[in-house]
Amino acid sequence: MTDVLEAAVTNRARCRGCGLAIQKGTLRFGERVPNPYGEGEDETTYWFHVPCAARRRPERFAALDAAALAPLPDGPALQALAQRGATHHRLARIAGVERARSGRAKCRHCKEAIAAGTRRIVLTIWQQARFVPMGFVHSACAAAYFGTAAIEPWLDAVTAPDPPRPALPP
Repeated sequence: MTDVLEAAVTNRARCRGCGLAIQKGTLRFGERVPNPYGEGEDETTYWFHVPCAARRRPERFAALDAAALAPLPDGPALQALAQRGATHHRLARIAGVERARSGRAKCRHCKEAIAAGTRRIVLTIWQQARFVPMGFVHSACAAAYFGTAAIEPWLDAVTAPDPPRPALPP
């Protein structure tokens, strides 16, 4: 079971990382795993946008051959990003940045309450073929929790505005 990098045949697949549709013709990353519902040699593929795979599944993405990333203009940068994510495994847990709503959540690093209205980093973990919520981290605790101060590429990806979605026909 080798992971694949290929053009999307249709626009029906959704990215497991961000949840948005993968547009037809765009390059996508497929993580191949044994099919949990199949028998024998059956396998299934979990699809990701290429940048989402580099950030959310860095161990699998970093294992890709550099030649496979050659068609991408930012292929070497994504490969380096995935290498950094594989080295600092907690970086792949970053799912978003938000303002704390109630002040009851605790930081996963310092165990202190995150005050209402302060910025916090949302964490998820890959379990059973999906990302499951696992808590929050203070912005001030981020460097200590993730083991590196260079978390901007992950934060930029999750705080970027969503691409415009096409309007539905009347």
